[in-house]
Amino acid sequence: MADGTQTEVSLTEFCEGFERAYMNNAVAAFENADFSSLTQIDINNLLNKGYSLVYKGNKLIKDISSLSLDDEIIIKTGNGKIVARIIDLKKE
Repeated sequence: MADGTQTEVSLTEFCEGFERAYMNNAVAAFENADFSSLTQIDINNLLNKGYSLVYKGNKLIKDISSLSLDDEIIIKTGNGKIVARIIDLKKE
């Protein structure tokens, strides 16, 4: 307003100022965050818990559609590998 107690700004100026303030706060929060509780995923730890990885050749199988009957696969577990042959495929 023109009485000296408030300053008039355009909506664009207000939005730009708000965005700068928000980004400054977001950056400060990120810089001060404690990430010590986050750990990298250890694939061997997962394998030792009972999960396994399935390969066809050297390619990781992510979908049953990449397999065919009689394909040889390798199942990697926490303590070794299993070589198997596909005798049936059932998509769920």
